[in-house]
This record gives sequence, structure tokens and C-alpha cells, in this order.
Amino acid sequence: MTAFSPSDLPPSVTTVEQLAVWSMTLLNHLYPETLAIDEGRTQDLAVVGAVVQNAPSPNSSTPYLYLYSCRALLPLASNWRLYGNEWQGAIALGNAALPAHFTG
Repeated sequence: MTAFSPSDLPPSVTTVEQLAVWSMTLLNHLYPETLAIDEGRTQDLAVVGAVVQNAPSPNSSTPYLYLYSCRALLPLASNWRLYGNEWQGAIALGNAALPAHFTG
């Protein structure tokens, strides 16, 4: 299990969106070689990246959006529905420690 405490979050992470980017970046950093089988293909469990999208921006001073693209294939216990919340059924990928530059 990759141990985590809310105090590990950097103080700059203040929204759910920032938490999602932080956690996916962290998973990709800790387990870059961890793979899963998805629809018969071998896939990375956590795939992240910043993508420039030439799309209209809600901010008229910026001609395009920077989008953070991420995809996670995280294993769940076979009885995950009994937990009541999907996240409680998540199976640990390993026991890596959080790197100092990811913590508060």
C-alpha cells in the first residue's frame, strides 16, 4: 500500500481538480512500469500528460487550452461493491513511499 495522509498534500492543492492531477501524477511517478490488461491489450495503469489542445478557451486572452490528460486502470477487490464506495475497494499497487517533492 502506498501510505498517504491528508497532511502529505502540498498546501497548494486546494481543489478536487488539483487533487486529481496531483494523485495521477504521483501514481505515474511511483509506478511507471506497472501494467494491466485492458480489452486484451497491455496498458500502463496510470497514464498522464499535459496536452495542448487548439480549442476555444473560456479566457479570451488565451487562444488555446492546456489540458491535463490522464487515465487510470486501478485494480478493485472482487467484492468492491460491498464497501459502499469504489475507493475503499482499491487494491494497492505497491508500497512505495511518497517522494518529498510531492508532499506538503
